[in-house]
Amino acid sequence: MNNFWQEFKKFITKGNVLDLAVATIIGASFTTISTTFTQGIIMPIVNLLFKVDLSSEYIVLKDAVLNDAGEVLQAAVLWRYGDLIQAIINFLIIALFLFILIRVIARVKKTLDFNANMCEIVQQKLDNNEDLNLFEEKWLVRYTKRNPDTAPKKKEEVTEEAPAEELSSTDKLLTEILLELKKQNENAEKSE
Repeated sequence: MNNFWQEFKKFITKGNVLDLAVATIIGASFTTISTTFTQGIIMPIVNLLFKVDLSSEYIVLKDAVLNDAGEVLQAAVLWRYGDLIQAIINFLIIALFLFILIRVIARVKKTLDFNANMCEIVQQKLDNNEDLNLFEEKWLVRYTKRNPDTAPKKKEEVTEEAPAEELSSTDKLLTEILLELKKQNENAEKSE
């Protein structure tokens, strides 16, 4: 039984399952929004154009059965084609939204891929001290303005300082004597 729960935990925490759960929740919310949009904004316009409320349109297939007191014994059988029309319009709105969303995502992905490829190409040219063509220069200027931290840059050449020359033993001795004389002068001035 413990193994079962471990497998279930592994299954439920997989990325795909969580992504599917998020997509389902967002999809349900979007369905509510699109249905409200269709019923509240689109259908009134359609009803105005056709001069009839489509959602209440139906054809009676079988009349209701009433008793002598006028109470309904058996409900009428209706063919509600207005609801079908409203559902089709709702579907078309959702399909249009998804089409636009997928196009936007594809464009953004294409732009990101293009910028990543250009970064590699331009950085390689800069590293090899090659000249950039006009398009690459313009792209680099625009990209650097938007993304200064990730933009390709020339590597700064590190200039090595010349190593300090080794002092001879005589020079070392003279330096020590000068430092000692300086200390003695300072001490003499303080004592006066």
